[in-house]
Amino acid sequence: MPSSPAEPRALLSELATIWDHAYEALVRGDLPRVATLLDSAEPLLRQLPRQLGDDVTARNLLRVATTAHGRLQAAMQHGLEQVRVELVQVRQGQRVLAGYSDPTHGVGRRVHARA
Repeated sequence: MPSSPAEPRALLSELATIWDHAYEALVRGDLPRVATLLDSAEPLLRQLPRQLGDDVTARNLLRVATTAHGRLQAAMQHGLEQVRVELVQVRQGQRVLAGYSDPTHGVGRRVHARA
């Protein structure tokens, strides 16, 4: 049975709201809330029809939902990049600290190299 025009509109509006709330939660650092919101979006995405037809209102809501999703995705990618940078710094720090903690580190290298 075909869905009524109101159904895709309601789904798209709800998705935009969910993704906006997920973005706000991400900005606050509330990652469990982000995960919960993203999980709640999955069934709505599955219910969306493949085509919206000529429904101008639905197409406008699709644009709003797409924008909200893009903003969330960009923020998540930025956060992942920040984590990557911090991990590099942590690894560099670990190597430096390991050099200080091993007093025999490097001892004997010159002797073997000259022999």
